Amino acid sequence: MKKQTLAWLLVSSLFLLGGCQENEKLPETTTKTSTTSQVIETTTQTTEISQENKISKIEEYLNELKNEPVGIYIERPDSKEQYGVNQEKNFYGASIAKLPIIFYTQEKLKKEEISLETTFPYIDQVNEVPGAMVRGGTGVMQQMELENQTFSVAQLLEWSIRHSDNLASNMLGYYVAEQNGNEFLETIAPFYATKQTEFSKEMTAKTAGEMMLAIYRNELGKEYFLETDWQKEKIGSLDKDVYHKIGTNDTFNHDVGIVDGKKPYVLSILSDGYSNEKIEKIVKNIDELMDEE
Repeated sequence: MKKQTLAWLLVSSLFLLGGCQENEKLPETTTKTSTTSQVIETTTQTTEISQENKISKIEEYLNELKNEPVGIYIERPDSKEQYGVNQEKNFYGASIAKLPIIFYTQEKLKKEEISLETTFPYIDQVNEVPGAMVRGGTGVMQQMELENQTFSVAQLLEWSIRHSDNLASNMLGYYVAEQNGNEFLETIAPFYATKQTEFSKEMTAKTAGEMMLAIYRNELGKEYFLETDWQKEKIGSLDKDVYHKIGTNDTFNHDVGIVDGKKPYVLSILSDGYSNEKIEKIVKNIDELMDEE
């Protein structure tokens, strides 16, 4: 009986000792968990501070340009970051105003209401619709014999983008957008701050930027924005792939594009009186700020 009692006491002691040892380890686990949480919290706070500093720098830089004849809009699509200065100011858009017609053509293609093989005959009336580009401006069609010629949507879309072809854009406006009519105006209305009753080449940097992003996302023909006749100018001067569309007329000098780097972003710059060199300096400064972690 004594032996059984001693054995029972021995087993009980070992059990209690093991329990104490397990209990003694708990504070260590709690400490490790607490330390990990503190590291995560500190890292998060550091990231937030870094992001706040970056935002502050961009806003400060853009604020320096608020009294300049320039409108700038920046958007980071993946994070919804948006910056701007005079981004709601209207400018004569020049060839930037081809973007709404390009976008509308993409939409018609997506709905299969037309195809890339659809053809239209050239007629001079295409140059008389509201918001039409000037008859003798940029492009390749001006050098062609146009009488009795037909052109496909694929050709017109490519030339409107790559060569900023005025006649190609006017043909899309006349045939696809039905003379830049009501359905066209309703489709592009969400991009404008005020409703248009007639298509106009007046645009803001924000409208141009958001339109360019929509075209980029639609994908149809977007590769031509990498192959324009002005590919290395302005925003294209960056050492990155840039899908962009320029516009120039008289003193107006514009560019809007998608800078396709590690973290792509939209950059739209509309200006009155700026040289290419001045725009390229602004582009370089903005890109350096956008690349900061």
